[in-house]
Amino acid sequence: IGWVINMPRKSALGLTGDQTERLGRAIAVRRAVLRLDRKDLAAQSGLSYPYVHQIEKGTRTPSVPVLKRIAAVLDITDSDLLALAADMPSLDDAKRVTGRA
Repeated sequence: IGWVINMPRKSALGLTGDQTERLGRAIAVRRAVLRLDRKDLAAQSGLSYPYVHQIEKGTRTPSVPVLKRIAAVLDITDSDLLALAADMPSLDDAKRVTGRA
């Protein structure tokens, strides 16, 4: 019989789906303000383009170390990036305001 050891994941942020989506949009907005394209963010942070794309689309939650790498490229602290994400409206709220489904 083999033993299964449940090791804790590396510094999980523990965000909900909505929070993950807001974080992704905050990263995309900050990147746009700095006139960086996604390819540049991926290269400068040492991450793959598909992974950065998934983070920005809210389908993947970055670990704390990955968030810190992204934040460094975006010239912002990870805590300020999370605060920016918290201030982002949800997609549902944005759709209601714009009248788009």
